[in-house]
Amino acid sequence: MGVGLSGKTLFDEWYHDGIEVISPITLNGTTDTILIIGLSMERVYQAVQNNVLIVAILGLGVFLVVGTVLYQISKETVKIIRRLNAQIGQIASGDFSKDMPMDLLNRKNEFGEIAKIISIHAGIHS
Repeated sequence: MGVGLSGKTLFDEWYHDGIEVISPITLNGTTDTILIIGLSMERVYQAVQNNVLIVAILGLGVFLVVGTVLYQISKETVKIIRRLNAQIGQIASGDFSKDMPMDLLNRKNEFGEIAKIISIHAGIHS
C-alpha cells in the first residue's frame, strides 16, 4: 500500500509469484488508472543465466557433432588419397600389372573420376 504525505492511501501494491503489481490510484474520489508490473531482477538474472547455459550446452553439442562428422569425412578422404597415391606410385615405377581397384573406379565422385583417368592413361583397365 502506497501512502502519500497526507496519510491517504494512493495505490495498492502487492506481489504475485515474484512479480510486483501496483494497482490504480484513487485521489480525491478520482481514479487515475495505472498498472505497473515490475519483474524481480533476481528472476530476470536467473532467466538470462539459464538461457546462457542452454545456449552453451547446445553449442557444445553442435560443435561435437559437426567436428565428429568432419573428422570422419577427412579420415575417409585421406584413406582414398593414399590408395590413389599408391596406385600412381606403382605406375610411376613401371609396374602396370595391378588393376585399379573397382571400389575406386565405381565411386560417383571426383575420386572415381581420378581413378578412371589414371586407369585409362596407364592402360590398366579393370
